[in-house]
Amino acid sequence: IGDGPCDHFGALLLGQLKTAAMARVKLPEAQRRPFYVIVDEIQRFDTGILPPIYSESRKFAVGITGANQNVAQLPPLLKSTVMSNAGTIAVFPVGPEDARIFADKFQCDPSGLQNLDVGELAINGRMCRAYPPSEAGRSSEIVKKQSRYRYGRPRHTVEE
Repeated sequence: IGDGPCDHFGALLLGQLKTAAMARVKLPEAQRRPFYVIVDEIQRFDTGILPPIYSESRKFAVGITGANQNVAQLPPLLKSTVMSNAGTIAVFPVGPEDARIFADKFQCDPSGLQNLDVGELAINGRMCRAYPPSEAGRSSEIVKKQSRYRYGRPRHTVEE
């Protein structure tokens, strides 16, 4: 259907997410089951709805993970909101401009963020090594199993 309609549809879904998240205010905190949303190319869906989602959703047990290629793609308000509200920031090898931005945030040397090897990343400024490729298939099965156990529901319950 093309990029434009997909972007609009994504923005509509995020608007509905915000409405659903805010409706959780009526639930006692103990009954707010965690819900997680992952948005790739997040800058494509920003219609002004994302900053309030980032700044308000955590208290309603809604986590949002946004991914994009570089900080320059983000509109100023979204960039500011993400940098001040994100609980965890994961950075893979970046260019010089993004390295300076994240080095300032993490209080580390920008060259360390630019020179990360394949499989390395910085999480909140701490250099980490991702799973080696030989373990990747095994770890994904473990994650799936844990996810099914923690969040899974019988199919008939979901379809009712």
